[in-house]
Amino acid sequence: MAIPTYVDIGNGISASALLKSVSWTHNISGNFLVLYANVANNTNSNYTLSATVGSTPMTVLTNYQYSSNLFYVKNCVLYLASPPTGSQTITLTVSATSAYFTANSVSYNGVVSIGSATTSSTSSTVYTGSTSNQLVCNNFTTWSSSAGTISSYSKTSRWSSSSATINVVAGDAAGGSSLTFSGTSPATAYNYGQSIFPLNGSNDISPAGATIAVTGTQPSLITQSVLSPAAATVTVTGTEPSLVTETVLTPAAASATVTGTAPKLDLIVTPPGGSLTGALITVTGSAPTLTMSLVTTGDTITITGGTPSTAGTAILTPASATVTVTGTAPTLLASMVPGSQTLPVTGGTPVLISVSVLSPAAAAATVTGGTPVVINPITLQPSAAAITITGSATTITVGVYYAPAPDPQHTAVLRHEERTHVMFGERIHSVRRASRLTEA
Repeated sequence: MAIPTYVDIGNGISASALLKSVSWTHNISGNFLVLYANVANNTNSNYTLSATVGSTPMTVLTNYQYSSNLFYVKNCVLYLASPPTGSQTITLTVSATSAYFTANSVSYNGVVSIGSATTSSTSSTVYTGSTSNQLVCNNFTTWSSSAGTISSYSKTSRWSSSSATINVVAGDAAGGSSLTFSGTSPATAYNYGQSIFPLNGSNDISPAGATIAVTGTQPSLITQSVLSPAAATVTVTGTEPSLVTETVLTPAAASATVTGTAPKLDLIVTPPGGSLTGALITVTGSAPTLTMSLVTTGDTITITGGTPSTAGTAILTPASATVTVTGTAPTLLASMVPGSQTLPVTGGTPVLISVSVLSPAAAAATVTGGTPVVINPITLQPSAAAITITGSATTITVGVYYAPAPDPQHTAVLRHEERTHVMFGERIHSVRRASRLTEA
């Protein structure tokens, strides 16, 4: 686990006069910027805040009004991921005519995302549910009878200030099961206000057995690498998940599973020169696509669902292998296996394109279902082989015929003419062969 860290702080502002907007400079070096803003306006309770870093707008996380005693006082948090670095001007503006401001900006490193905020109107607030990869931040304010410094703050203080009678401290603490944020007002406190929120760090993958899970609508797992000497599982679930260039680099059994509507598994790569023993690649769901799979030992690739497509599935293994495609209008574009194997395809209108069986042992290519089509079935082997087509309106686009060897004692003239068409994409090769054997 990697927890975000505090990096630097801006010059801030503590305005004792009513203003429409305020600005300060901040030499930013972190990858995430948080603005702690505390304002008071005496005319409009519905006012809002906006801020920019240079010309880049920030996002409002909280706009919490915690007091209406004489003034409408708010505790606010704004943020910007991947802010411009170096010396920047921070500008904070109120939608009302004017307000008192006490505000500053803080940058952090190692932040992946920001979580939702909790607000409180008490001097002591217990925050639960944070984890070890989070830095929990706090904007602690009081609206008091006089200005001063908040004392006895329970966590690490990054900045404190006051203007008019708004007293502020901004701090943070490493995530834990239960965190208490508390402090004491320098004078009679009319009201307390707190905003508490987590900054999320990264999750590291253990070198032992690990599980990576992504769940939700349209999750995306890009270049997800499992670098583990032990068994690992990569699981993606949800609507239209995408698993792009999934690389499993492990000498032990691994499983890559994608489920959901129209899932996509683009690429599986084994260790260079190595093998992925007992690997299982499974794609299920409506219109799944397995674009490419390269394995070097006996394995099983199974695709089920409506209109599955297997584009360029090359199985390069000296051991027996099975490729199964099931569903409406499945497509298996390529399979090359030098060992005995079976290529069954079942479903409505299956298509088996460029099925090359390169095997010295018995092999079978079987297509079953309504209106199956086999385009360019080539069997190159010295022993018995079978290509079976079952279903209505079957089509064999190209076959290869081998004539028996001629009898040298035969006195007749044997003329054999063979024309073979082989389709590879848009290329058509035509071969005409003629031979004449005459008795000596």
